[in-house]
Order: sequence, then C-alpha cells, then structure tokens
Amino acid sequence: MLFYNTFIFISLRDRVYGFYVLNIFAHIVNSNVYEGVAFKLVWPNYPVLNDYMFPVFNGLVLVTSILFMFALLQILEKPTWYKRYFLVLLAIVSTFPFMGILLPYSIIVPLEVLFTLIVYISSLILGVYLSLKGDRTAMYFTVAVSLFLIGVVSSNLKALGLLPTNLFTQHAYQIGFFVDMVVLSLALAQKIDIAQKER
Repeated sequence: MLFYNTFIFISLRDRVYGFYVLNIFAHIVNSNVYEGVAFKLVWPNYPVLNDYMFPVFNGLVLVTSILFMFALLQILEKPTWYKRYFLVLLAIVSTFPFMGILLPYSIIVPLEVLFTLIVYISSLILGVYLSLKGDRTAMYFTVAVSLFLIGVVSSNLKALGLLPTNLFTQHAYQIGFFVDMVVLSLALAQKIDIAQKER
C-alpha cells in the first residue's frame, strides 16, 4: 500500500496522497518499533534507540494523521468552526517528535497515548458530523477512523491489563491500521472520482 500510494502521488502530484504516504510510513516504522522488529533487524546493537524511536514516530503518526485529514476533508479550505480546534491539536502534537528526544520515555509516551485518543475521537466526531451533511469522502473516513480506534483502544487496554492477551488484542493496533489503510485508500479513490466528475 505504501508503494502503491507513492506511485499514485508521483503520478498525480496531489498533496493528499503525499500526506497519506507519510502517514503510512510513520505507522509502519512505529508498529515495527513497538513490536521489536526494528530493534531485531535494524539496530540490534543499539537498544537505547528504542527509547527514542517509538515516541518520535508515534508523534509523527499523530502529525501526519491530522495533516492527511486536513487534505482529505479539505478542512483548511473552508471557514469552519472546527478548523481552529484541529489547528491547535496539530500545533500540540507537532512538538511530540521533538519531545520524544528530550523527555523521558515514561513521561512522553503516556502523553502521546492521551493525545492519540483525543485526536482520533475528535476525528471520528468530525467524520460523523460531515457524513451527516452528506460528504461521501467523510463517510469512508468515519468508517476507517472507527475501526482504527477500536484497534488502538484494544491495544492500550491490553497494555494496561484490562483486556486479556489473545490473538486479537496482541495485534489489534496492526489490524486496525491495516483496515484503516484499505478504507482510506477507497476514500481517496472516491475523492478522485468526485473531482473527475466535477471537471
């Protein structure tokens, strides 16, 4: 999906695809750091890197998620009541990749987890609001965010010991991200189709 959407971005030069590719890349690195795959294959001799790579890329996931949402739903192009709220959220989470280097892991990661929930719940509410107004792209976006949020919440509840460890909870984040990625690709296809029909 990363390469597929990268080729589409190169062909169309549409910034929404650019943000989507950055978001997929940040998710892939973040997931591999979280699972220990990156440590095992890329930097086995530098375990200290894990203390920095996870919070940095977790922060980048939040930043690129908001930027992608801005481009997909064209938030910045409309004088809406929710634009300022999401700009403030973007300003806050944009500091996380830098704070991931400066702050201890035990401080920055819980902060990022909190803002992950805030960002995705806010995105879900916005998606529902725009869907009710008849925005078809927002409908796909709402489904994608809902499924990803289920994965994120399940993964965090398992980490806190509130859900049992099983096949689903062990890989809930990855499952949620995969379904999110596929549904958002459909949303992008819908966006292109609408643009072609308008032309």
